Amino acid sequence: MHFGLTSKTLSIVLILTAMFLSSTFVVFPHPVLAQNANVIVTSNYNTSYKEEAPGVSKPVTVELENHLYHPGESVQVHGSIWMDIVNRIDALHIVKVEIKDNSGNIVARENATVDRTDGSYSTSLMLLDNAAKGRYAAESRVELEADALGIVQAITSATLQSSRSFAVAASEEYPVSVEGEKFTVSLASNSGINDFQFKQTEKRVAFFVEGDAGTEGVTEITIPKALLSGDMSVFMDQSLINEDDVIVKSETDAATTFEINYHHSIHRMEVSGTNVVPEFPLVSILMIAGAIGVVLVLTRTLPIFRKQELG
Repeated sequence: MHFGLTSKTLSIVLILTAMFLSSTFVVFPHPVLAQNANVIVTSNYNTSYKEEAPGVSKPVTVELENHLYHPGESVQVHGSIWMDIVNRIDALHIVKVEIKDNSGNIVARENATVDRTDGSYSTSLMLLDNAAKGRYAAESRVELEADALGIVQAITSATLQSSRSFAVAASEEYPVSVEGEKFTVSLASNSGINDFQFKQTEKRVAFFVEGDAGTEGVTEITIPKALLSGDMSVFMDQSLINEDDVIVKSETDAATTFEINYHHSIHRMEVSGTNVVPEFPLVSILMIAGAIGVVLVLTRTLPIFRKQELG
């Protein structure tokens, strides 16, 4: 007599095994697949900050692309002049733009030309390579001749200048080693950074920021997508940060950079994602091996007898 599995039973075994293996790969993706993923993160955060419109109470506005810059970087400054003023003063062509450090010292200065069709202006100013960490301010000012001041005063009593603060800080690298893979998370902040951690099972990075109460803090964080990606969320003290206080500063195939704004104190910051570097790949291998073993055991211990007579 010959003992073996019927085709129906063998099919059931193979289907169950395939389902088991499939679930294993979903829970524990292969490291190479995760690292080579070419998926752009889709988040609810904007890629730029909201901008003010000039008006009677604020006839000159100043805006920055970012709230944190690195030493040696170019600071892009732009804004608008209230069109009621532009239309009445033919001599209004230049906006003086300055960057001042935390002590009020001028570290950069440029003139920006006013576009008289819409009142806009823009320029870029370079920070020094050795610019100190801290708060800075970009100031825009319209200077008018004496004969034009009377016209302006008839329109508004507001000053024809405005400022916007920002932070300067160099990046620091925080190495992460997990499952035999090495990654680097970069942080730049005008706050003190402490207790950086990567929590693989919780799919998040966490750290503390600290600064003098009553001042503004801003932190830039760059996270490799091979480490953490998907739908990203930023938390402060376990609460989701307001979307207006976070922007996606940079988005590439390799990494995502966030800029996070807050009032200084001691805060716990967390950035979470939905995709994380593979958890316990060795366990995955063992589970796959176990599944194959189940098939082999079943083929030997659960035969369906079929009697055949030999001639």
